[in-house]
Order: sequence, then structure tokens, then C-alpha cells
Amino acid sequence: MATNRTTAWNRLLNSQKGVAYLFIAPSLLIISFFVIIPMICSIVFSFLDFNIMFTKIKFAGFANFIKLFHDHRVKGALFNTFYFTIFEVPLQIIVALVIAVIIKNQSVMNTIFRGVYFIPVICSLTIVALVWEFLLDRDVGIVSFYLKQIGIHWGLLRDPDQAMPLVIIVTVWKNFGFSMVVFLAALQGIPQSLYEAASIDGIRAWDRLFKITIPMMLPTVGFCIITALTAAFQAFDQIYVMTGGGPIFRTETMVYYIYNMAFRTLKLPYASANAVVLFIIILAFSLFTFRRASAHDKDY
Repeated sequence: MATNRTTAWNRLLNSQKGVAYLFIAPSLLIISFFVIIPMICSIVFSFLDFNIMFTKIKFAGFANFIKLFHDHRVKGALFNTFYFTIFEVPLQIIVALVIAVIIKNQSVMNTIFRGVYFIPVICSLTIVALVWEFLLDRDVGIVSFYLKQIGIHWGLLRDPDQAMPLVIIVTVWKNFGFSMVVFLAALQGIPQSLYEAASIDGIRAWDRLFKITIPMMLPTVGFCIITALTAAFQAFDQIYVMTGGGPIFRTETMVYYIYNMAFRTLKLPYASANAVVLFIIILAFSLFTFRRASAHDKDY
């Protein structure tokens, strides 16, 4: 019996698939414990009703989902989430693409700029949010101080109309460096012969951008949009630190609302139902973006 096990183990180690499975096993275990299992638990909890001590458990059916669609705070959180996503994702992609095109050539200054633009990506979002919260504070923030010096008295993060745009700007500043690096890698893969042929034909630089660069980068753009969409729909850290969902719930996103329901009011089944709805929304938008990017890739 031991010999058979040893033989099977040797066969596993000597095969390419076996070695691959061994290498990805630690990651699969981590994903299983911290992503897949909690996801399954969340789906199960959304159809139940129980208290924080997991007693008096009973099947609730779709009651939590029905309650969700009649909850005005959920509607507000969904609106804020879409508002944040609709503006943050395009801004991040556009800024990253423009800067990548500008600094794509190899030079000392461009290398320095790449490092400078990428530094915010490797910083903790919580720390970045804390820094910007201090800078934008209406009373002690340096930004507010200089605005007052020129006669501008803005409420900044305490103003319901200004809070979300400021959070969006900070998020774009924090995240665009990742997309920029991905775009730089894609730009290096575009054959220079295409640009040379376009120059010979008299095509201007602006037209080359839209007729060569962007079409050749569409799969990469699709990837960056999907990752940016997923992150935007799950915006939490910057909201928690900078605004706390306020003022008057104007920056409360779905993830922040789920956090409040689960860990402040201790309504785990209802929070799970909200999480399931958010998961479906993210999945639908990701699949749509992936299919559109794939369709354009086949055209080119």
C-alpha cells in the first residue's frame, strides 16, 4: 500500500500538471478559506434569519431580498456606488492611458516619472485616505487654508455636493499608476513597423493614437476596466476613513452599507443579501466588459 502511494506521488511530481497543481495549492487554499467559503456562507445566510449568536435559525426565503428592494438606504447606497464607479473608472483609465502614451519612450526622466506615478499604488489605501483627509479638512487642512487665502470657502469633505467628487479624485490619484504600468507593457508590444508605415502614409500622431494604439490595446484596456470596475464597486477604505459615509449618507456605498448592517447593527442575514446583490451586479458588469473587449479583439 505504501509503495503504491509512493509511486503515485512520484508520478504526480514527474508530471507537468502535477507540479503546477502543487505550486498553486497554497493559493487555492487561501482563496478557498478567505473567498470561496465566505462567499458560499454569505449566499446561505441571505436565505436565513437568525441573531448574532446563531440561535433561532429559520428559513426566510427571499424575505431579505424583498426588504432590500424597499430599503431607501440601499437605493441611496446603490446610487452612490454607481456614481462613484461611473466617474472613477473612466477617469482612471483615461489618465493612465494618456500618461502611459506620454512616457512610453525610454529615458531617464520617463523612468523617474514612472516610479513617481506608481508610488501611490504600493501605499496602503487607508494611509493615503488619512493623508488626504488631513489635507482636505475644512478647519486644519492645508488645501482649505490656501483656498481661504484667496477667498474661497469650500466645505470640502463636509459638503454633501463636494465630498464624493473629492473621494473620486483621491481614488484616481491612488490607483491610476497600476493601469499605467499595464498600458506601458502593452505599448511596448505594439510593432513599431505599424507606426513607421503610418508615418510614411502621412497619418498624424493624433490619428495614429486612435487608429493604431488604442485598437491594438483594447484587450489590455478591457482588463484594466474590469479590475477598476471590481475595485470601484467595492469602494470602502477611502469612504470609511475620509467621510464615514457622510455627510447625510451622500458617500455611503454598498460595501460601506453592508459593513454597517453586518458589524454595527449585527444584521448578518440582511447584510448577506446585500452582498449577494452586489456580487451579481459586479459579475454582470465584468462579463459585459469582457465580452465587449473580446469582440473587439477578434475584429482586430
